[in-house]
Amino acid sequence: MASSLFVINEWLPEDLIGANGWERQAESFKFLEILRDKPDRIAVLEGSPWMGKAYRLMRHQDRIIRMLSKYLHQSILVDSNKCLRLNQGELKSLPDEMKARSPSEDLYLVEVYYTAGASALITTDQKLLNALTTTGIHVESRDDFLKDYLLISN
Repeated sequence: MASSLFVINEWLPEDLIGANGWERQAESFKFLEILRDKPDRIAVLEGSPWMGKAYRLMRHQDRIIRMLSKYLHQSILVDSNKCLRLNQGELKSLPDEMKARSPSEDLYLVEVYYTAGASALITTDQKLLNALTTTGIHVESRDDFLKDYLLISN
């Protein structure tokens, strides 16, 4: 079975903390469960806004959110078979067109995608989605991606 490597923008920790409602929280947890059981991985950048949000989940006062965080960390982030963790110094320079088209606040996601040779960048950010559509980057919306990913796995 072929595996995929995904770069996921900050919707995942936002969903897990409940910022986007309980339905999205449940979908994101289901995604993590399926990811754990498939040969797929995610790629993240140490010290990024994404990782900052993921670490803040661990300190949340809500017990359920801390449990979701524990699952994310123990089942995904610390397992090299599930997560490729890059450091800033490992990032490759982007081609000028990609750099110019990428929104500055999301540039690190594009750099992770490019460096890791990821299969897809999954986002909720319409600005990012529109900016990257014609750059050769496989970019998908969260909802379209999860609809397929969760369905295929059932």
